[in-house]
Amino acid sequence: MAFAETHPIQYLSQGGPDVSGTIVVLCPNHHRIVHATAARFNRQSLSYEYPNGLREPLILPDHFAQAPHISVP
Repeated sequence: MAFAETHPIQYLSQGGPDVSGTIVVLCPNHHRIVHATAARFNRQSLSYEYPNGLREPLILPDHFAQAPHISVP
């Protein structure tokens, strides 16, 4: 069975809003990698940036169009 997980761009504990425009959908493997490496999300390029310099763009960034008024540093 295929499934996906969600990951906040900015955690609620860091003042991030709890809305769909600040959440990305990731496969379970990438979700674990983002946590294990503390990858940072670059909203301008819609990609995760890893400490080793790798930059991995979102494949389907369409859901961000739903909340263009949300600004996440």
